[in-house]
Order: sequence, then structure tokens, then C-alpha cells
Amino acid sequence: MRPAFRTDLADHRDILVLTLWGEDNTPLHYINVYSDQNSTAINWLCDNVERLPQLQCMAGDFNCHSSVWDPRHEGNNHVATSLIDAASDLGVEVSVQPVRTPTHFPHARGLVPSVIDLMFLPQDRLVGLTHEVRTDWIGPSDHAPLCVTLPIRATEVASERLAMPKGSEEESSFLQALLTYIKSMDISNIDTRDALEDLIAGLARACNDAWNSNAKTVKVNTRSKAWWNADCATAMRQYRQSRSPADYGAPRRATKAAKRQFFDERIETIATKNKRPWDLMNWTKQRNLPTYEAIRYNEAPCNTMDDLWQALHATYNAASDRPVKVEVLEEVEQEPPREWVDFSTAELREELAKCSNTSAPGPDHLTCHGDAWQLIAGDYPLSKTSPLPRLCAALGHSLAQMQRKAALWILGAFRTSPGGGVETLAGLPPVHLHIKKLVDRSFARTRTLLNTHPTLSLMSTRHGLFRGEEFHPCAISSMAPSLQKRVKSSVMDAEANASVVNEPMNPLHEEATPGQRVSDLFGAQITYDLDIPRDKEALADRRNHLDALRTEGGLDPRTVMVAADASVPTDNRLQAIIACTLIHGDVGPSVSRQVAGKATSDDAELAAIAMAVGKALQRPDSDRILVFSDSTKAIKWALDASLHSGQMHSIAICSKLRTWLSDHPDRHVQFIHVPSRLQWDIHFSSHEAATQLKVPQGPRSRTSLDYARKRTVEQMLKEWTHLFQQPEYSGRSFLRTKRKGKPIAPSHLDGSPWLKVMGKSNAHTARMSRSILNHAPIGEYRRRFNLSEEVNCSCRNGGLETRAHILDQCPRYTRKRRAPARLEHKNYLEFLEVNPRTFAFPSENPPPPFPKARPKRKPPDQVNRRRLAHRMQPDEGLHDQPARPEDLIWVPELFRLLRRDEAIAAGLVFADQQQGAGLLD
Repeated sequence: MRPAFRTDLADHRDILVLTLWGEDNTPLHYINVYSDQNSTAINWLCDNVERLPQLQCMAGDFNCHSSVWDPRHEGNNHVATSLIDAASDLGVEVSVQPVRTPTHFPHARGLVPSVIDLMFLPQDRLVGLTHEVRTDWIGPSDHAPLCVTLPIRATEVASERLAMPKGSEEESSFLQALLTYIKSMDISNIDTRDALEDLIAGLARACNDAWNSNAKTVKVNTRSKAWWNADCATAMRQYRQSRSPADYGAPRRATKAAKRQFFDERIETIATKNKRPWDLMNWTKQRNLPTYEAIRYNEAPCNTMDDLWQALHATYNAASDRPVKVEVLEEVEQEPPREWVDFSTAELREELAKCSNTSAPGPDHLTCHGDAWQLIAGDYPLSKTSPLPRLCAALGHSLAQMQRKAALWILGAFRTSPGGGVETLAGLPPVHLHIKKLVDRSFARTRTLLNTHPTLSLMSTRHGLFRGEEFHPCAISSMAPSLQKRVKSSVMDAEANASVVNEPMNPLHEEATPGQRVSDLFGAQITYDLDIPRDKEALADRRNHLDALRTEGGLDPRTVMVAADASVPTDNRLQAIIACTLIHGDVGPSVSRQVAGKATSDDAELAAIAMAVGKALQRPDSDRILVFSDSTKAIKWALDASLHSGQMHSIAICSKLRTWLSDHPDRHVQFIHVPSRLQWDIHFSSHEAATQLKVPQGPRSRTSLDYARKRTVEQMLKEWTHLFQQPEYSGRSFLRTKRKGKPIAPSHLDGSPWLKVMGKSNAHTARMSRSILNHAPIGEYRRRFNLSEEVNCSCRNGGLETRAHILDQCPRYTRKRRAPARLEHKNYLEFLEVNPRTFAFPSENPPPPFPKARPKRKPPDQVNRRRLAHRMQPDEGLHDQPARPEDLIWVPELFRLLRRDEAIAAGLVFADQQQGAGLLD
């Protein structure tokens, strides 16, 4: 029926037009009217009767008396006559009761009931069809409702639709069919518009056919639930067939398990994977368009696709095929024409990556078949978000309250829990610190503005950021110093903090021109080898691959190999150091290094790559450059001249490589990722050179954009830690455990430190949160909030059941260690693991499995140092495995590994001994 409120037909405060769509898309119009004592609505209907359609019904409080519908009323007035005439033009007539039935029953004494609520029905209605006055429904009102049943043609409502569940066999078949068609597409002869349209139409048909062939039919009803699965359907069907008491509880158990699994996945996705707890709030969910607002064009609603297309076409293509005055173009300054370049493969890959990452419907950040679209791909503005704080404050719904609800929802904690404690456990920074961080980070973005941006025209000349023709009349530079001290503005704050970033940036640099980038023009001459090994075998294969490249490059006199690395000291008083090692034929290895100012690791790695590329391009007679780096992000940034931290280094690389690659089509550059844990060859030489140099920061050290942003985050975490130490914020009973002897500090980076392990299980997360906050179903909590349940422990020691008693003393619980479980976080988690029902509500269901943390492999150098301390043979693990294990041998006398030839020369082993065979005494 698609109901719609038609403000395009009657835009009046006292008149409401409702349209329903019947069979063959026939509109059925209904009007509800309220007319005041001045007959405002009636007069409007009479004046606008020509713009209104034929009606099915018109009813309401007309506040008009006439002998036509009220026999006790003598005479008739002109308003009633006008109303009857207008209704006749609209195809309806007043419905009159056979016996006078009042509709208005005034509460005031002395006033008699009257008939002022009217209903107008179609003139061609069935004989005897009238409305009904339901005085039994009047309630506290003084008006009786009017009811009528109007027959309309039956309309079949589709109760079935095609669907394709995520991760199902149908989805796999659909993707495979679509992938097969895409691979078979021939795009070699697409040279006309018709051919292109045929290709796109064929792809659309293939997608439609694949969908219709693989999607399954599902029934839609009012009880459809997103969590319903095949187990629920099987259990329900079995019970309906057997009607056995044994199967009575099966549907309930199946639905309960399905709900738990469904919502556990949603909670884990939002809270631990996407880390966007704000998505749990109602005001961040998808905003559906109102169903009662119809799109209209030329005072008519767009009810069909043709009407909608005509409206959009006429609106956005209004100037097509119409004469225009070209004289206005003479006033525009003429610019040199720019050559159009083809859409490059690099641009296509970038757009596909964006599409696959943001193709979810609605702003909930939950990917819709995201993995599926990755397979196919293969290889809102500030004006909308800025009013939210004002609206929240106006509606009495503060951000802190909403964040508290999100934290309680994530953790499963009690509603009585302290807000600061649940925020900390969930990894949600306090709202005021988060907003302060955003404000501080916005100061760093001043450098990213175009040098002619109007905001920069309001600042002073001290920083030299504005390059426009003239400053704004109200600019800071035109203010007196005394006035500048009194003015409070965001521009003044940006002026005071404009120096937090001093690296040059250009948002519209010519190297970033779409279609003219180095990656667009020389894509065939640039390759990437960014394989990241995940296990021992893959890492060993990676070492062999790098060794092969090293050997091949050393034998080719026209190949230049450069390895770039950087070191960012943990001491904030020291500058970042970059270094590179160059080998070209017989030249090298040559090591160079320099300071990089205040920078993050990725910024410093990018600067090291820029220095390495510059050194390589200075070598004569070179046609191939191999660039080794252990930062994949810096490698991807190297040829990206768009706006990002360290942009100047990317611009330098692009401009130098553009000249070098354009000189000869056979020249080639390859960027290769080197795992730092391999400590491989020339890359390790650069690493040692960068880490050995220590240079303190100067008064004008260069500061990168990401470094400034990182410092604001560190400052927020420092203030959050100070706030967390106050019992008024975190709660006076917050259990402060330690990790490796140090108190756990709050953080939102990479998730909450308390949820990194426990966040994988909602049930155990709730247990941990309740016990840490001391708001758990135990006797101490029941006595504090005057609950009627037992407060003493049931063990032989008796006494109040407190958290400390449960963790350290109660004999009913098992403990692996003698140390108090509340001191070390590892011991505390072990206590929760061996006692899975602690701090949980009684339940007959078995507890879910306890989440396990992935064991972290210690660095091999630490392992071998410990093994050597115990006079054990070092572990030839994957990290520090020698490049050629067959050439090394363990010598106990020297307590170290030696090359076989060195051991033979020293007389420590016979030349004919096999690897690992008897050592000399």
C-alpha cells in the first residue's frame, strides 16, 4: 500500500492528506481535517478544491453546524453550503446517520451534545454504507470516534523475497559465477560508446542471472528475526511433528543459542575488531528516509521509476540542449589546456580498495559481504556532525551518558558500576579528554591547508603560511597586541599552536595530479615485492629470496641496491636517525646517515627511502634500482604525492624518479620488503648505523604531522592515567592489578589492555569486569545495596563474602599460585580460568570456554642469551638463523658458532667431518 503523507497536495497545518497505492498503482486519497471556529480549514478546501484529487474519504472535526447532518439545528449557514459543494467536487458526500447521533459531548455543564464531527464518503459507494459513531470509545475526550469500512480492490502483498546469507554456499556460487564472467570479458575492442554500453549491459545481466540462479527464496513475516538460523528451524519443525514433551524445550534452547551466537558476533565485531563502541548508540544507526515523504516534481509525486528518472534528469541536466551565452566565459582568465590521460591501473586499484572497504549500507561500519567483494576486486561532512553535541545538550542526552551506556553494553557490567571504571575497562577515553585531543590535533592540520585558504588569511604573518593577495581586514596581524590577548577564538588558538608542525606540505602539488602521477605513467616500470612471511618456513623462504636478489644484483653492473632503515629513540629528547646502505657493482657497501628531526617510525622510514633513492639515482650507468625497506607503509607512501605526513619526501622521490624513468623505457625500480627480524645483510647494516647515532633535538628541529598527532595522543593518555588513579573516577573498589610488576595503565590503542584476552568471550568479560569493579553477585555487593539474598560465604570460614575473601582465602576455589590473585594480572586471569563460575550468576548451562592469549615468541637474541648463560647450544630459530646453516658449527670451547672453514683452520674440526659430527676434544 506504501502509505505517504502528501504535503505536496495540501501543505496546511490542519489538513492531512494520506495516499495509499492500490492495484495497478492506483492512488487512494484520504483527508483528515480540523477546522477552528473561524473555519480556516474549510475555507482553504473551498479555495483549493481544484488542486486536490478525487477522494475516498474525508473526515474530521469540522466545527460546523447544519440541519443537513444535525436535525436539531435550525437553518443552514454559508460555510456548511460551501463545504458540501467542495466535497461534491472532490467526489464525496456527507454521511448522515439514520437517527441523530451526537459526536461532541462538551465537558462544560449547560452545553448540549452536537454533531460537528463529520465523514464524507464516495458518492458511488454501496447503498446503505454509512459511518458509525463509537461512543463507547470516547474515553476522556469529548469527541466520539467515527468508523467506517470502505471496500477496495484486493492487493497481493509479496511475502517472499530472494536473499543470500553471508558466508553461505549460495554466496560462494554467486561469486564464482560472477568471477568467471568477469574473467571472460573481452575489453580489447572497446572503442565505441555502443560497445562499452553492451559490455556494461552484459555484466549487469550476468550479475542479475547469477543472483537469480543462486539466491534462495525466504518468507518474510512480522516474526522474521536476523538471528534465526537452520538449527532453530529444525528444532521447531521437529517439535511440531512430534509434539513430544522431550522436544518441547528444544526450540527454546536452539533460539537461545542462536541469539547468543548472533549478538556475541556483533559485540565482538564492534567492540574488539572495529573498536567503534559509538556504533552501539541509537543515534549513530542508519537513518532511514521517512516513509511519509514522497519525492515530488512539478507538484506531482514520483510514484514510478519513469517519474523518478524524469525528475532527476530534468533537475541535474536542466541545461542540456539549451542555448547558453558564451560571452560570460570571456571574463574568465584563460589557462593552458591540460592533456587528458587514460584512467590508469593504479587509480583503478585504489578506487576498488575504497569501494571494498566502505561498501557497507549505512554508517554502522559493519562490512556487508566485505570479504566477498575483496574476492571480486582481486588485485558525512562536518556540517552534519557538528550539531550533534549541541543537540545532545539541548535534549539532555550528554555524550558522557551515552559513552557509559556503551561501556556497560560492551562489558556486561552492572548499571551501578562507576562510570570511570567501566570506561577504562572498555578502553573508552573520557569524553572531555577525547574532545581535547581532537582540538589539539586540529592545530596540526593548519599546515595541510592550501596557502590561499581563507582561514590562513585570518592569521598573522609570523608563520608565513598565507600566500594570498591580501589578508582579511579582521586578521590577527591587524590587531593590536593588547587586543590579541583579549580575543578568544579558535583562530587565535590555531595561531598560537601553528608551529607544532613545521614540515612543508602542499595539498595540490603537481606530482599528485590524477593521471599524471609517476605510478600512473610508469606503472610497468615500477614493481613491489611486499610479501610478509607468517611462519618459520615462509620466513626462511623469504631469506633465500632476498639472498637470491642480493646475488643477482651484485653480479649485474647496471643494478643499484639500496637498503633504507631508520631509528626513532624512545627518549623524546633525541631526534630520529635515518640511514641507507648502497651497493653498485664493485662500489660499496657505502653507508650514509643523517638526522630526521621529530618523526614517527613510518615518517623516518619514508625519509630513509627518499635518501636511498637519491643516492641510487646519483650512480651513473644504472638501469635497475632495488630498494629494500622493512616498512610496508613507507614503501606505499614513497610514490604517493598526495597530502600525508612526510609528503615532501614522497614528492622528492616522485620528481627524481620521473626524470630517471622517462629517459629510457627499460629502466626499472623495485621496492622490496625486508622483515626486520631477519637481520638481513645490507639492511641490517643500515639498521646498525641508524641505531648507533644519538643526536639531541634542537630548538628548530623539523616536526612531522604524524609526530604531532602522536604527541597529542600520548598527552591524553598521560592525563587519563592521572585521572584513573583518582578513586572518585575509577571507583574506590577498583582492583588495580599489575603486569610484569607495573600497574596496568588505561589505553584505547589496540583495544583496552584488560580486554585484549578476555574480550573474546562476553561471559568471561562480564565476570572480569564485575569482579574488578566489585559490582558482582556476591555478598559484599548485596549488603551494600540492601538486597534480600544471602551475604555470608557458605564456606567453613563463614563471614561476609567479599572479593578479597574469594580471591585469597575461600577454600571453595582453586588457586594455582600462592601469591594473592589480586596482585598480578596473570594470576588473576588464572584464578578466573580455573574457577569459571566465580563472580557469575548461577546457571545450569556449562560455562563457555576460557579465552586463551596467543603465546608471544621471545626475540631469538634474548632466548640465546639465556641458553648461553646455562651453557646450552643456541637455538637456530627462524629469526636469527644463519644465512647458511650448513657452513656453521657449534664449538663448545669457544662457546659460540664458527664458520666451518674457520673451525678447520683453527684445528677445531676435521675437514672430512659431516655437519654436526664429532667435535675435537
